[in-house]
Amino acid sequence: MNIEPISFMLTFLSLFNFFWHTNAAPDNRGKEFIVAFASNNNDKGGKNFLFLSSLTNTKVRIERYGETDIFRTIRKKQLLTVEIPPELRLTTGTENKGIRITADNEIVVYGINLVAHTTDAFLALPVDIQDAEYRAVCYAQTHRSSSIALVAAEYNTSVSITPPGEAAILITLNRLQTYSFLNENDLTGAQITTNKKISVFTGVECTQVGGIGACDHLVEQIPPISTWGKRFATVPIAPRTLGDEFRVVSSKDNTLVQLQSSHKSKTLHTAGQFWSFEISSTSFEYITCSKPCLLMQYNKGQDSSFKTDPFMVLVPPIEQYASDYILSTSEDANGQAFENYLSLVIESKERNGIFIDGTMVNASWHAIPNTNLSAASLQLQPGQHNVYHQSPIVTFSAYMYGHRNYDSYGYPGGLRLAPIGIPCQKTSSKPLDGIDNDCDNRIDEELVNNIDDDGDGLIDEDIGAEPPMIKIKNKYIKVPIGKAGGKTDGNNVTNETDTGETGPPEVAVNVCNLTNLPDNITKVAGQIDVEASIGCQKLGATTVNVTEKEIISSSCKKVIQQTWVITDGCNNVITYQQNVTVEIEKPEVAFIPDVKIDCSKIQVIQQKLRTFVPKITPSNCSDEDALTTGRRKRAIISVRETTPKHLLVGACNSQGTKTIERTWEIQETCGRVNVIRQSITVVKTDNSSDYGNVTNPCTKDAILHETLFHIFPGDATKFMQCDIWGRMYVLSCQARTQWHQQQRACVSIESGIFGTTKPVPGTVAPGTVINPCTEENIAADKMFHPHPFDSTKYIQCGIWGQMYIQQCRPGLKWSTVHTTCFSLPIEG
Repeated sequence: MNIEPISFMLTFLSLFNFFWHTNAAPDNRGKEFIVAFASNNNDKGGKNFLFLSSLTNTKVRIERYGETDIFRTIRKKQLLTVEIPPELRLTTGTENKGIRITADNEIVVYGINLVAHTTDAFLALPVDIQDAEYRAVCYAQTHRSSSIALVAAEYNTSVSITPPGEAAILITLNRLQTYSFLNENDLTGAQITTNKKISVFTGVECTQVGGIGACDHLVEQIPPISTWGKRFATVPIAPRTLGDEFRVVSSKDNTLVQLQSSHKSKTLHTAGQFWSFEISSTSFEYITCSKPCLLMQYNKGQDSSFKTDPFMVLVPPIEQYASDYILSTSEDANGQAFENYLSLVIESKERNGIFIDGTMVNASWHAIPNTNLSAASLQLQPGQHNVYHQSPIVTFSAYMYGHRNYDSYGYPGGLRLAPIGIPCQKTSSKPLDGIDNDCDNRIDEELVNNIDDDGDGLIDEDIGAEPPMIKIKNKYIKVPIGKAGGKTDGNNVTNETDTGETGPPEVAVNVCNLTNLPDNITKVAGQIDVEASIGCQKLGATTVNVTEKEIISSSCKKVIQQTWVITDGCNNVITYQQNVTVEIEKPEVAFIPDVKIDCSKIQVIQQKLRTFVPKITPSNCSDEDALTTGRRKRAIISVRETTPKHLLVGACNSQGTKTIERTWEIQETCGRVNVIRQSITVVKTDNSSDYGNVTNPCTKDAILHETLFHIFPGDATKFMQCDIWGRMYVLSCQARTQWHQQQRACVSIESGIFGTTKPVPGTVAPGTVINPCTEENIAADKMFHPHPFDSTKYIQCGIWGQMYIQQCRPGLKWSTVHTTCFSLPIEG
């Protein structure tokens, strides 16, 4: 059978207590629920409804074993009502009648089981809080059987049901299979254990309560024992005058239960034992258990004084109170409204902070004896109601119920479901994690404000409200958790953060001077937007105070520390701080990067070095023409090379290479010095591969006879030089010179040595220059010598002792070290 509902409608009704919550805390909200509808008064028709609600638009999926899934969307703050056919009520034994609800975001689910004049509602509990052990809470039946209804979330789920005084019943369920156990005896205290997650619903098909009136259906989904508490406060069901019945069930042996207000007590000697008692309609009771217990309240049947019917409602332990609820009233099987009431319990000093639909509660409060608590009940009009406290760390209970002629319903408005029934272990706190982080029997009781809100000597140790979010250009930063880095480019702020835990970015801004900063320079650099949580927005405006101070100040740079103090409507107080570096814009300095020069061209290295100076581009604060203007000189004091001079000269080493490390300093007027390093590698390279058609003359025999220089075939302006490893290097002569093999040198073509009959006048030195071309120098291969009076000239010797005065090219000078004309570096 397909479970497409008979009717599918949206109403402005909802049930959830979401306002402060964005984390998946253990409570009645969740993303997965497994539910079933228990047997109701012999299943005489009627209707079943599931009610789903969410704080945000979210997609949901409703599935049942072997049937087509239903996909729907819950609209923000609206109630999605899904009618479930009455045939899906459980009968007895194992059936395939489980219903699974899943959602993209956390939702709240409750159900109502409607048969004419026999109705009750239950608050569904999500799969993620389910555990391994439960105890049934039913009632002494008068018309129909006590009921235990189970539904499995997983395959091969082994379950044991042990009724009071009977042997265990062992069953195995698969995913979405249900098991209904009906018994004429009261099943309260029956133990249910499981090896995998299940949902447990207990109650009675139909029974009288208090021995009066008609029978009615009773049902609640039972939380696991690990979530049970030790302290409870009771409120009489309004406007009854006959009193209410209660049952307290123990989870462990030898549990002492005390009614502190009426001074009654009883010891429950075995786990699962229960105590039933009545409290008058004028009494407010404080109940304590020495070990974790569960408390259920029962509405008595109808009498001549008031129209109603039995229902049972789970009484949340004080430890599991929440701080906000959104509730809705219900209608009977014929669509008629109930007479609806809301009961509240809160610490007396905080009761004026409770609001319903934006209006402070105006109720008749009653002090609960021997406690600091007060309670009240008030009538509500049909529809949706938002009930919350103005402080997210103040918790209270709220549960809803309604009366009609021989009909009724009741359910808790919600509750936390932290594992407080097991030994507590201290943990680090995250906002609204729903855990007792500091093991003080309180949950989420602190604000982020550097104050000890609960008076236990600890600060911000168990956070009960999301602190405000800091937003920088559409990127969120949570504080005070985490770290991040950031930068700005002009006035555009970018935040270089990843997901999750982030913190204030560091911001840098370039300016042209530090003497007249724009008034808003730091505000533009670090402007923030603040977004409080939804609940804190309801409680008041968020204020932001900003202060600035210089923590570093120099002629070139200032570091300004900005501090924001942010207070939201919940009184969370956080401090957001960042440093803004305001710096005079640096000039762009570019230079030829690490370069290589052929060692065979050693005669031009110094000329090359002259061209390898840094190039300075003006900043945006000045134009290109300002390089040599007064404004430019104010920006740059000097550009100088600090390379040791001995590194700039010398031949290649024995491996054929030489590295020149050059260092430049650019000093700015404001005192900033930029240091740039440049590496030039002089490489001795065999370039014979460029002349593949020329035979390498550097044979072993030629090297042994020191014949290291050879004429280049077909081109007298070139010659070949050999190294001791037999590598050939093709080198070029200077302009207007040719290679002369006998002289083993490049000789001026105007010297006459190549056959010119008329030597050029002036090429033979006058008598004032002493001829260095002695026999000893020629024998020592010293063929080149400096001119004694003019560094732009040099003397070249012929093999017969002739002296030729040669002129270096313009801009070059003779270098004795390199025996060539060379461009020397400019010093300064």
